[in-house]
This record gives sequence, structure tokens and C-alpha cells, in this order.
Amino acid sequence: MVDAYGCTIKDEIKLEGVNFATDSAELVPESDYVLGYAVATLKKHPDLVIEVHGHTDSRGSAQHNLVLSRRRAESVMAYLRDHGVTNTMTAKGYGKDRPIADNATADGRLQNRRVALHIVSGN
Repeated sequence: MVDAYGCTIKDEIKLEGVNFATDSAELVPESDYVLGYAVATLKKHPDLVIEVHGHTDSRGSAQHNLVLSRRRAESVMAYLRDHGVTNTMTAKGYGKDRPIADNATADGRLQNRRVALHIVSGN
């Protein structure tokens, strides 16, 4: 299975470059390019069942981050739907519970504030 650019898809479609306004679920315009790639990929594979995963850095309370990460995942899911994606999708927020980098640095926090498309099933 390959994405819109011919790259192999395994269990997740990373959305590096999808960003939001500070402490908000509002997508910034610069996210359109990456989200366009996601739209093209999902339209190519309409049978994929997707769980949109939202994550935050460690700043703020656990409850606040959990809600924010869920809202961001829902925002990405709404964008995909608004652009014609018909896949079965759900949104889930993980807050700060699944960091991929060190929250002690600005770069690490930036990496941890992310949304990804987890492939639940399909091909």
C-alpha cells in the first residue's frame, strides 16, 4: 500500500507540518499542503479505517492537554471530511501521554505537538 506520492504506508500516516494556533484547535494555513497530501492518500485508499490521533507537549494540565489534543484531532478529521474524504474515521486525544521527544526543549515540545492518522484496518 502506498500513499499519494508512492511511499509505502505502514500503520500510520504522519502529518509533519500540520500546526495549530497557540492553545487552539484552529489549523494554521501552512497546514494545507500536508493535509492535501493526506486527502489525496485517503481518497486513494477509501477502505482504510482511520483513527486520528492528537498529541500535545507537557505544558499545561493533563486534563487541558487531553481536551486540546482531542479537539485538534477532531479539527483534522473535519478538514479531511470537508475535502471529500469518505473513510471511516474517529478522533482520539492522548494529551501529553505519548511523547516522541524530550519536553525539556523547545524542539522536543514542537515534535510532541502533533496529529497523525493511525490505520486501524483496511488496505
